[in-house]
Amino acid sequence: MLTQTTPNDLTPTDLLDNFAAFVRLDTADGNAADDTVKTYACTVKQFFSWCHVQS
Repeated sequence: MLTQTTPNDLTPTDLLDNFAAFVRLDTADGNAADDTVKTYACTVKQFFSWCHVQS
C-alpha cells in the first residue's frame, strides 16, 4: 500500500540556503565566487519580496 506524506514547510531561509548550495555547485564548474552566490541570493530575495507583495 502506498502512503502519501506532506512535505515539511520550507522557510525562505531554507530555500535560500538550498539555492546557494545549488549555485555553488552549478556555477563556474562548481567554483562559484562568494560574490556571485551573494548576487544570485540577493536577486532571489527580491523575487520573494515581489511575490509577497503580489499575494
